[in-house]
Amino acid sequence: MTKVLGSMGIWIFIFAVVLCLIFGTCNVHGVGDSIYSFEATGDTYVTDHFRRSYYNMGANHELICGFDGEGRNTILVQCDLYNMVLDGTRVSEAIMTFCMINSSGGDKKFVIRRILKSWAEGDGAGNVKADGNESCGRWTGTGGEWGAIGAREPGNDFESIANGVIAIGNTIGLYEFDITQMVQYWVRNPDDNHGLTVQEVSSGDEIIGVKIFTSREHPDTNLRPVLSVFTDSMVVKMRGTLLSTWGAVKDGIE
Repeated sequence: MTKVLGSMGIWIFIFAVVLCLIFGTCNVHGVGDSIYSFEATGDTYVTDHFRRSYYNMGANHELICGFDGEGRNTILVQCDLYNMVLDGTRVSEAIMTFCMINSSGGDKKFVIRRILKSWAEGDGAGNVKADGNESCGRWTGTGGEWGAIGAREPGNDFESIANGVIAIGNTIGLYEFDITQMVQYWVRNPDDNHGLTVQEVSSGDEIIGVKIFTSREHPDTNLRPVLSVFTDSMVVKMRGTLLSTWGAVKDGIE
């Protein structure tokens, strides 16, 4: 069964591309594709600071990453890709977007890696000790422990190979990590989708300064973390907003 583009659909698509060329802020993906957008189904941050490593931060509106002078903070995020896995889609690009709302310490590099253990977000706010069903710097919240305090052991807590490294300064706004290979792996191996971790790249001399991002609990839904997954379709984006998709301009017959 094939679909034929009608003349109106072609003109709509051409018009969308022309707009992007005029404004100079578009991304065009291949013919036949579509876009999936996933909000986080779980997120928190953990620390390797001895005392605070027992606290669960699952209910916080913020995700903190970096060295705060006492401990190193690591972000954990998970997105449920179940529907996309059922569709049997082929991933061409995947972007994880975070909104930074506060920053200190100047330019720092951050790395994103695939988590190797299941964990539970919990609903704590950092003022009481985590129970057995909540993640913290010591425990996964699913009956196990992290290999190192703060979920920081390569090859045990997270995959050793980095899936993306970006430099972040003090400019407030959106930051994108390309996690295409990670999502491609999850689609092929859905049982291994335990989410991702964001950590500051350690240089030996820890410089005090953290980056604070919004969590999925943040009251402004437009600022929450989001995973955008592109499959084999034509997607046109202008100024960060989905303008049109190949499927949206089809007005032909099957």
